[in-house]
Amino acid sequence: MKLQLIQKYFSNAHGLTIHGLESDAIVYYEKAIALGLSGDSLLGCYIGLGSSLRCTGQYEKANVVFSEALVKFEENDGLKTFLAMTKYNLKEYEEAMKLLLSIVVKVEGVNKFEKAIGFYQHHLNDIFK
Repeated sequence: MKLQLIQKYFSNAHGLTIHGLESDAIVYYEKAIALGLSGDSLLGCYIGLGSSLRCTGQYEKANVVFSEALVKFEENDGLKTFLAMTKYNLKEYEEAMKLLLSIVVKVEGVNKFEKAIGFYQHHLNDIFK
């Protein structure tokens, strides 16, 4: 019964988001997480909650949600991308760029420059003479 309730909160939140009702979806995402959603659904819920918070201008809260999710799903590039967008909104441009570079360097054709990109990722504002 509890599992059905958790899934219902998540489904309701997702449905509201699809219809552009991000503000209304937030509470459902939060309830689904609080009640113990797990696995891929939890990842989707974190992304939905963080994205809804970001879309409604709640950038600090979105940053917290995405950062917490990244602890649980540390290798998920989709999550890192949403966090990068949030960092951009928070005017944390260097952090946003670092996150995106950590994803882009995995792309075929770009990955041959992994060493250089990895270095410059941590020296974005440095000037070399």
